Amino acid sequence: MYFRYITAGLILVSILFPSIGTGQSNDPFAYAGIGIEWGSWHPNNLRIAGHGLSLKSMNDNLYISGFALAPVANGFALRFTVGYFRHTAPDKSYKTIELMPILLDIKYQLIAESRLSPYVSYGISSCAGQQSPKKDNEYDLGYGLNFGTGFDLLMSRRIALGCEFRYHYLRFEKPMVITDDFSGPKVNVSLYYLFK
Repeated sequence: MYFRYITAGLILVSILFPSIGTGQSNDPFAYAGIGIEWGSWHPNNLRIAGHGLSLKSMNDNLYISGFALAPVANGFALRFTVGYFRHTAPDKSYKTIELMPILLDIKYQLIAESRLSPYVSYGISSCAGQQSPKKDNEYDLGYGLNFGTGFDLLMSRRIALGCEFRYHYLRFEKPMVITDDFSGPKVNVSLYYLFK
């Protein structure tokens, strides 16, 4: 179900932004693109509550997403991301928490016209969340802000790798399991395709 939303979002953005950032440029990252991210998200309140979050438990705190980039000005790009996060409780007090964040960021390259490009990003988000087991299929809603830093490395003319640290501030309208605050750091790697 989650992959349908991710796929639909990426298709929508590729239809809306087919020609943005596809002109000639000396900057290898001044082009529209689509990609995937994989990593780990560590909401602080789950860790404080003793639910075992650590870098060693990547599978228990899996974060994956699909994203689309659309350059809008020198060094600036819009990034639209649809993600999926799953946290499994190690103490079996509940089965899982699943979150599906949708983010809109501004991404700014700190060094232009380089194959290795550090950047900063900041943006807004909304999120649907659900805990399991749950009696109904309704999702709780949350809203937040995010900011981060990372770098992109151009591997070939159209393929790039990235690595990013991002802090995601996220609050829900009502608690899920033990908290309504799922703010915390994310660490992820990405692979994406540039439309040149």
